[in-house]
Amino acid sequence: MINYIGNPSNAVFNEGANNGNGVDVVFDTVGGDVFGRNFDALKVYGRAVCIVEREAPYPLLGAWFKNATIHTLFMERNRERLDQLANLVSDGRLKPVVGKTLPLADAARAHEMVEEGHVGGKVVLAVSD
Repeated sequence: MINYIGNPSNAVFNEGANNGNGVDVVFDTVGGDVFGRNFDALKVYGRAVCIVEREAPYPLLGAWFKNATIHTLFMERNRERLDQLANLVSDGRLKPVVGKTLPLADAARAHEMVEEGHVGGKVVLAVSD
């Protein structure tokens, strides 16, 4: 994970990615202008995965220079897949990165944090019994 907090410039992507050598895969859950900057972090022949819908134009020149493969996923609700993911987490084979846990009463603040895009991991709302 590249921690861009405090320095959202391309330097973080260029210098922070595997000591300047680039990474194999970038998994984009943010979109926006980050999508185009993701290619700076990739090594040659790397892969970029984006699960966020975005509008044209697609800034793909960086991918062309790296000969990158781009995968886009269109997410939809699927109970069976969610159950499979839950089992992976329960078994310890998948470990989500939690950046911040807030009480349900702070849901508005959680949305603000996600929209600002400066959380290193998922924002979790804790629901008390």
